[in-house]
Amino acid sequence: MFNEKGMKICKTKSVLKRNLQEEMSNRKLHPDATVIDGSALLWTINWQSQGTVNDFVTNVKNRVKKYLEKTNVYLVFDHYDDFSTKSVARGGRETGVTRTHQLRIETKLPAQIVVLAVVENKKHMISIIFGELIRDRLFHVVCTKGHKLVVTEEQPCPVEISSEEVKTRHDLETHHEEADNIILQQVLKTEMWGKSSVRDLR
Repeated sequence: MFNEKGMKICKTKSVLKRNLQEEMSNRKLHPDATVIDGSALLWTINWQSQGTVNDFVTNVKNRVKKYLEKTNVYLVFDHYDDFSTKSVARGGRETGVTRTHQLRIETKLPAQIVVLAVVENKKHMISIIFGELIRDRLFHVVCTKGHKLVVTEEQPCPVEISSEEVKTRHDLETHHEEADNIILQQVLKTEMWGKSSVRDLR
């Protein structure tokens, strides 16, 4: 993990994950909660080359809606602290793509790699998604009547959406940067621990 120059940049984490994962049949899996690594989720959402930021955000909400039909959902995005060990690792992954964009809900989508592989662009996209999830009252009414959605973004305290109520979860306050750590913290701190089966999507 470290050498004489500092932290090594891991570019094959996905290989390690594939080797460690154990496949389970969905027919046997009836989770009470679904925990999603938000940054990983963004790479799996349909990216319309001729679409707008709003089209992408709508696709994200539609994916989250599918999970909310069956379980509570904990959507966890990384925090982004400047000048941290993690920020150095992220900088090493940018692979020469450094152009930043002023993303707005109505603007045309840049290339996927430009948004998701450049920290500033990705932070801005996550902020837009978070804002739309918090403000979309129709989404709240339609999608969170039976199950709640808890979203962790840049702020230390996640936000919970249930029916038409939006509240801050001070009990889940965190100052970790890495979504992997935040996910474990939330599982240990919430009603999921010891009482429920949890599906982890990373």
